[in-house]
Amino acid sequence: FGAATCYEDALDRLAAMHTIEFLEQRQPLNGQQQGLRPAVFPGWVNPVDPHRVKRVLRPLELSLLRLVALSHKLQQVAIIAFGEAGAAVGELPQIPVSTINQGSYEVILPGGVDGLAERIAALPHWAGKHVESLATHLATGLDADSTLLVYGGASQDPSKIQSAIAMNATNLFRRIGLGGDASVSFGSLRNTAARNVYTVAGTDAAVEFLGVSSYDLCRQHIGLTRTPQRRERIRN
Repeated sequence: FGAATCYEDALDRLAAMHTIEFLEQRQPLNGQQQGLRPAVFPGWVNPVDPHRVKRVLRPLELSLLRLVALSHKLQQVAIIAFGEAGAAVGELPQIPVSTINQGSYEVILPGGVDGLAERIAALPHWAGKHVESLATHLATGLDADSTLLVYGGASQDPSKIQSAIAMNATNLFRRIGLGGDASVSFGSLRNTAARNVYTVAGTDAAVEFLGVSSYDLCRQHIGLTRTPQRRERIRN
């Protein structure tokens, strides 16, 4: 397992070395300015529509995002890891250090926001040891039940904490050239992971992973059905 992980990490780094310059220069991402062919994304995606469910990331984008996170603080690694574990951004202010199950790379996602169910999620293997290291460090001399893993500020306001976390994630997306893409955000991590779960285990597993109660909503999140435009939603 360790050798396989090192091999995958090496591939991620090699891909980054060969492509990061291209990604930084490809502005805007729809390719119109430089005469490039429009980028193709999985599922129903319009990258210039900011109102749709955030799109599924391409494998290279996810690899670059992981690489950039690993070059920053452990809290940035934890933010990306929780997204890949299926957490919604509204759940992050409710995840203290004590929710990490040391040794198993598991975390309890509290649910509650947007009708999500509580669930146990597995952290991605590439980040598990880093998140556990962060949890161990933060738990030393602090209250593990009140200290948040992905926020180190002084505010106690959940909305401000959520905004700060979302901004951290946005900065990481900006570092890989996706800062101007309105179809990506922290939610893209969760949707991408759910799409992978669907590919391996089917719709039921993806619904459970996301914590949603609707098959249709799950399929929208993972890019299998078109998300209604803002005008259509208002009319209906």
